[in-house]
Amino acid sequence: MKKLWIGVLGVILILGLISFFTLDSSEGSNSTFKVGNSTFKAPGIWEEEANQESVSGDSNVISLSYDGSNELYLYVKEFKTQEDFNSDYNLMTQVEGCKLNNMTIAGINVKNLEYTFESYPRDVSDHYFQKNNKFYNVAIVDYRAYSSGDDKPDQKTLDDTLNTVISTIN
Repeated sequence: MKKLWIGVLGVILILGLISFFTLDSSEGSNSTFKVGNSTFKAPGIWEEEANQESVSGDSNVISLSYDGSNELYLYVKEFKTQEDFNSDYNLMTQVEGCKLNNMTIAGINVKNLEYTFESYPRDVSDHYFQKNNKFYNVAIVDYRAYSSGDDKPDQKTLDDTLNTVISTIN
């Protein structure tokens, strides 16, 4: 009888470990998305909201929401020309209170702009870069500072997202 209980406990332990590792690995998986003529990967916590050509026709944009929330968005934009890229970048540098940082993400030179829109409160972090003769902006738009939502990713999650998108976009 004692051997039977040890066997049953062993099987339960093995099943529990298998379940744990299966759930843990799916949480860290990446999904593939398409914008314009490019594809990229993003962590599975991001869900596609919309994928369309911009209103002005100068770029293609995909909108992803964090875990289906309406408080945190990731926008990936592929510009059709370098002139459209430069025009958009120059326009956004004019936003009051805009802070510019040059950084390297996944070996790519990135111009980072951070600013807040007061009229419709949200914090924005734009990341402009060129890769494989294409021009991109990856933006994180965060409404959380103005709401009471508790389901918030930490900065490492956002940094990992940026690294994944920029390193895999082509």
